[in-house]
Amino acid sequence: VGSQPRERVASIVASADVVAFTSFYEGLSVAALEALALGVPVISTDVGDMSRVVLDGRTGWLVSERTPAAVEHAISRAYRERTSVSRNECKQVAARFSAEVVLRRLEQELSLVEDTHAGSEGAPCEPV
Repeated sequence: VGSQPRERVASIVASADVVAFTSFYEGLSVAALEALALGVPVISTDVGDMSRVVLDGRTGWLVSERTPAAVEHAISRAYRERTSVSRNECKQVAARFSAEVVLRRLEQELSLVEDTHAGSEGAPCEPV
C-alpha cells in the first residue's frame, strides 16, 4: 500500500480482512483498537493487554508462541474461521476503550480519590 494520506488510512484498514500485530512487547495497541473499531478482526501475539481486546476466535486470533510458524498458523486459522468472527463484536470491544469511556472511568476514579480526601484540607495526601 505504501505511504498514504491520513484521510485514506481508515478506509484502507476497513477494507482489510484482518490486521496482524506481531509485537514482542506491546501494552494495548491503539492501532489494534482502531482496526477493531472499524470492525476488522486482529491477529496478535499474546503480549501486554492484547488479550483484553483480541478474544480468540471472536474478535481475532491470539498467537501465544512468538515464532513465524505460529503467526503463519494464526493466519491460516483466520482464513478458515473468518466467518466465526463478528465485526459487530469487534466494534463493541473497541468501544470499551474509546476516549469517552476511558475519560469517564478516569473521572470516576478521581472522584473516589477526592471523596477519600475530602475534609482533610491542608493535610498531605497519602500515596494511592
